[in-house]
Amino acid sequence: MQYRKFGRTGWQVSEVGYGMWGMAGWTGPEEAEVALALDKAIDLGCNFFDTAWAYGNGLSETILNKTLHRHAGKRLYTATKIPPKNRKWPSKGHYKIDEVFPADYIIEYTEKSLQNLGVETIDLQQFHVWEDNWVQQDEWKEAIQHLSQQGKVQAWGISVNRWEPDNSLQTLRTGLIDSVQVI
Repeated sequence: MQYRKFGRTGWQVSEVGYGMWGMAGWTGPEEAEVALALDKAIDLGCNFFDTAWAYGNGLSETILNKTLHRHAGKRLYTATKIPPKNRKWPSKGHYKIDEVFPADYIIEYTEKSLQNLGVETIDLQQFHVWEDNWVQQDEWKEAIQHLSQQGKVQAWGISVNRWEPDNSLQTLRTGLIDSVQVI
């Protein structure tokens, strides 16, 4: 496995990460098969796992929790995502941030993910959808700074719609975002 520095975080993450979308009942996998697949990935050097609360309403995070405990001696990086409150994918430019990511909701779902993952700190917490026109709103900024100061999240990311990589540039200029996931 090859490793590279994950942006400004300094983490050495595997170039092949493990996307866990299909691990939570989307394709009907059995729990034992899921555990074997995750364990094999770790045995081969994978140390970066991307999940989301929306993958099985927390089930994928719970699966990752079990994996983290089976491999407690290894440094495995957890990335998850806060689902949009309006439950609409992809996001649309006319959605207001208070319909999608109000501050109390950001905190609520970060707490849910912490519990599901069984960790005290999420390495990378991401917004599952994003619109660059939300950048001027302060509520989301205050919520993520609060969670970071509490030690509940180390780094923050946004997931942007396919074919819209420019829908992140203003947000990146805030200095608050460490990663951009383009679907």
